[in-house]
Amino acid sequence: AARPERRPETRSGSRPAVRTTPGRHPTGDLDPLIAALATPDPSVRSAPRPLRRSAGLWVTALLAVVLVVAVTVAWQQLPRLRGALGIAPAPSGTPVLPVDGSGAPSAEPPAPEPAAEPVAVTEVRALDPFGDVTENDELLPLAVDGDPATAWASSTYSSAALGGLKRGVGVDLVLAAEAPVTEVELLVGGGGGTVEVRTSPDGGYDASTVVATATVGDGAGGPVVVPLPEGTRTPHVVLWFTTLPSTPDGFVVELYSAAVR
Repeated sequence: AARPERRPETRSGSRPAVRTTPGRHPTGDLDPLIAALATPDPSVRSAPRPLRRSAGLWVTALLAVVLVVAVTVAWQQLPRLRGALGIAPAPSGTPVLPVDGSGAPSAEPPAPEPAAEPVAVTEVRALDPFGDVTENDELLPLAVDGDPATAWASSTYSSAALGGLKRGVGVDLVLAAEAPVTEVELLVGGGGGTVEVRTSPDGGYDASTVVATATVGDGAGGPVVVPLPEGTRTPHVVLWFTTLPSTPDGFVVELYSAAVR
C-alpha cells in the first residue's frame, strides 16, 4: 500500500513564512505613494488665512472717526451747555459773570455807597405841646452824649397810646444850620412804638412836616436807621413818638442815642 504524503508540521502560534522579493516592501510597493505625498502638487494652492491684523486696523480707524465726530458735536453744543448751567461766555481776559433767568449776563453788583457824614446836633429840646410842655427836660443831653448806657426817658404812661392823654411826645434835635439830612439813627429801649421823623423850620410841632415813619424798639437793643427822602434839608429834626414802646416799667420812650447824618 502506498504511504500517504506527509506535510511539514507547523507549530501553533507561528506565522507562515512570507516570500519576499529584493527591493519590495513586505506589505506592497508603497514607495511611489510616499513620494507622492511628500511632493506638493503645484496645481493645488493653499487657502488664504484670515487677515486678522488688517481687521484690527479697520476697527481702530473706525473708533478714531467716531471719537472725532463726538468731540466736534460736543464743542458745537458747548455754548448751549454753558447757558443751561448759568455761565455766560465772556471775552478773553474778563471774568465769567453769572446770568439771570433770561440767559443775559447780570450786571456787576454796585459799589457800596460811602457812609453818610454825621451832622452836628447843637441842642436838644423836649416837645410836649399837648401836655404840660415839659418832659424830663433835664435828661435830654443823655440822648446825644454818645454813651449808649445813658438815656433820656419820657414820662411813663398806662398804654402805648400815651394813656389817651395826648397825641404824642417828641424831641427837637437842633442843628448848627440848615443842612441836608439823609438818615436818622435811633437807639430806643423796649419793644414796639412808632416814631415820625419831621422837619421843622423853628423846631415847633405845628410847622413841622412828616418825612418818614418807622417802628422803634425791636426788643433786641439794636439801633434803627430811618432813611429820609433825597434832598431833605432842615435846621431842625423832630422825633415825634405817636405810640410808645413797652417796657417792664410801663409804656415809655427811652432814647439812648440819636444821630443825624
